[in-house]
Amino acid sequence: MPEEKAETSENNQPSMELMNKIQDLKKQYNKDPQSFENAKDLANSYYDLGRYDLAIDYYKKAVKLNNKQPEVLIDLGVSYFNTGNADSAVYYIKEALIIQPDQVQGLFNLGIIYYNIKQLEQAKASWESLLLSHPESREAQLAKGYLQTLKSQIQ
Repeated sequence: MPEEKAETSENNQPSMELMNKIQDLKKQYNKDPQSFENAKDLANSYYDLGRYDLAIDYYKKAVKLNNKQPEVLIDLGVSYFNTGNADSAVYYIKEALIIQPDQVQGLFNLGIIYYNIKQLEQAKASWESLLLSHPESREAQLAKGYLQTLKSQIQ
């Protein structure tokens, strides 16, 4: 599952710039906790930092404020996956795909999750849907490779 690399210093600590950004976002969120954008931005920053536990908290707050944003639901699902909770990961990504059935990241990530929890037929179906709906996307190209590997495992 592709992850963005957080900005880090030489000793692999988060950069001061990123830490200052998170502090600023926290202040904005505390001023207006009913702002979907504030919750989402803070969740995204924690996600980028690899603090999926904190990202989950803020993604859930964002979803309570607006549950019609597939990208946020997908990021929540991926965060759950990164904390070892595959069931919640699948749930939230499927919720995103109800809103937007051909969402590229949703189909790709759902396939990755299914593959990792050894539900190979479901992984295959997700990636095949991605190939049908967005054959030229970067994710579809990656899915083609995964499908080749999968064919030998399913038989």
